[in-house]
Amino acid sequence: MQINVIGSRLSAESSEAGLRTKSKYPHTEPKGFGLMSTSRTLAIVIAPLALAGWLAWRHISPPSPRPPLASGDTPITAQPASPGTAHTASATKSPSLYHQYRTLKQRAEAGDAVAQRLVAQVLIDCAHIYDHPLKFTPLELSDIPADSPESMSIDAHRALQQDCTQVEGGARVTLKDGEHWYRKAAENGDLAARAIVNMFRHPPFSADEARRFLDDVIASKDPVAVFAYGNVMGGPVTENLGEGYGPLVSGKASLAWMLAGCRMGMDCGPESPLATNHCLHHAVCGKGDYEQAMKSEIESEADREALDQQIEAVLAILETP
Repeated sequence: MQINVIGSRLSAESSEAGLRTKSKYPHTEPKGFGLMSTSRTLAIVIAPLALAGWLAWRHISPPSPRPPLASGDTPITAQPASPGTAHTASATKSPSLYHQYRTLKQRAEAGDAVAQRLVAQVLIDCAHIYDHPLKFTPLELSDIPADSPESMSIDAHRALQQDCTQVEGGARVTLKDGEHWYRKAAENGDLAARAIVNMFRHPPFSADEARRFLDDVIASKDPVAVFAYGNVMGGPVTENLGEGYGPLVSGKASLAWMLAGCRMGMDCGPESPLATNHCLHHAVCGKGDYEQAMKSEIESEADREALDQQIEAVLAILETP
């Protein structure tokens, strides 16, 4: 997701200048609000920013123990937890959301918050493909070595383009179509969608709202909510939590939370949309699952071990074995 943000929040500029793999593949800048500017699932393109933030943290601060949570906080009642939220991980493991789109949309129209978020995800995936077609001449394509990261990235684009023929009868869809369903999912209490929709809110969450939202994420045990929470760290959702929550609940801990979501059961496998999108957008392809792909961009074994320690610390916050 190519994102521009203000102040302490994540920026597209840091992504462009940072860890992106050099490639002939044309990285583009879709427009929209917040994560609606994404091209695919939660934080596919923001992940290198999370990696950059984690590496910066690695050289500043050691892992922190679990931050103290306010004991009297209660969930935000304006957006009650969706009955389907706990099953989000299994819902996202389907390898053919595009081919199941008609059924998925029927569930979304019936008010299923998880289905609403997945419909939003599919629509934004396809909107990006329609807005940013491949632009290679035959000569340019012939210069790209087979099995190279660039070639794999192009293959991922073509595969997604084919998948999108199953969505809305192959009609062109827009980012606004996806934004609509993300908002619906958030209104119905899907925690991941709430994180996404509030990613660029102004003013940010108050201290009480931020603590309550964190409590909701922890209580949910929802891997996708945990991943999404990591994705929005350092922005309006988390910036007012306060110093007592320590470096494990900050923008510098973003990657650890995202990978904790993967370890909890979110579909982050080698064939998952998450890994596929990382290949598509960053030409980091054929590296295994999403965690392996992210760690492949960390050169030092010591840094990879430190990241593992931080992931374990996040899982301890979540009281997950």
